Amino acid sequence: MSKLKYLALVTALAVTGPASAGLIGQQVTGSLEFSSVPGTNFFDPANGYVPLGYLNETGTTVTIGEPAIEFGYDDTFDNLVTANFTDSELIIRDLVRTTTVAWQMTFTSVTPGLFTSIDLLSGGFTPDLTYSRTGNIITIGFSGTTSAGNNITTFRIGSQSQPVPEPTILALMSLGLAGIGLGRYRRVSTTSA
Repeated sequence: MSKLKYLALVTALAVTGPASAGLIGQQVTGSLEFSSVPGTNFFDPANGYVPLGYLNETGTTVTIGEPAIEFGYDDTFDNLVTANFTDSELIIRDLVRTTTVAWQMTFTSVTPGLFTSIDLLSGGFTPDLTYSRTGNIITIGFSGTTSAGNNITTFRIGSQSQPVPEPTILALMSLGLAGIGLGRYRRVSTTSA
């Protein structure tokens, strides 16, 4: 393989890079309200039910990361509820220990237009679950009729985040373009001599 073709290949790989940055690194605000206590956000650590180890232990706005779980709630006797974002999914878990209680989760993207869709992939406690997306807000509701147990539901979240080229990708792309230019210059110089 000639140097020119090699440099062109390196440039092409650098330019293509990752297709989308997805949800990782984006900021989301979360809310969990129970029907028995309307108006209280139980994802807010100020209310005393956020266990250590969840990203919302310092506030209701978190930066989505892997392998962290973004939102958690535990009352230690009835429910352990978590909301875990990945780069393209949202996994809701409700460990019902004794009594089922209806709840609603709301997630708001800090980045306008980040959420483009929500689709059910698998449901551990459907049909008792409703979900929707309106603009920057995803809402998930649970009617509370599912029996005790470990209920998990996974959603695919479409996102419209802009990829940000890393400095190494930009350096490789510049190097590749410079190499192509140098190769063409040498070819033209050799041909005309």
